[in-house]
Amino acid sequence: MGNEYSFEFELEGEKQLARIYHLKELGIDWIIGVTIPQNDYMETIRATARHTLIIGIGITIVASLLALAAALHIIRPINTLNQAADEIKRNQFDPSTLARVISRPDEFSKLAKLFNDMAIVVMSRQQSLSEQVKLLKTEIDQSGSASNDRQKLETVLRHAKQVRKAYRNR
Repeated sequence: MGNEYSFEFELEGEKQLARIYHLKELGIDWIIGVTIPQNDYMETIRATARHTLIIGIGITIVASLLALAAALHIIRPINTLNQAADEIKRNQFDPSTLARVISRPDEFSKLAKLFNDMAIVVMSRQQSLSEQVKLLKTEIDQSGSASNDRQKLETVLRHAKQVRKAYRNR
């Protein structure tokens, strides 16, 4: 089309958008003017913006809840493994602690199985060391006559206690 001019003005306190077209290039020496109240076209834009904002907030809430659920799904087995490690440290490990994690269909299950196997080995070694210490104490008490043998046994007992302490502190 020909030359176009746009401007805004107020009419009775309401903003108006005006556009004027000059149709001289089309062979017609006409001028056409169109005005539209700003509220007529802006209301649709505002409604669309409100709907977009509501949808965006809804999607953000849903995404946040899904992220929280995923985080909890990952954190729970880690906390359970941590609890099991603490039980081993206190010499009170219960294999049923890891049962729920072992039944999962993911990598945490493999980790929990390995952890459970290691815990059983550690607990059996701990028990074996305790039995050896008791046996050594008994031997020391029974061999009270020979002081040289007694010193050797006490040295062995101290060594066993040091090994046990070092093993616990790992």
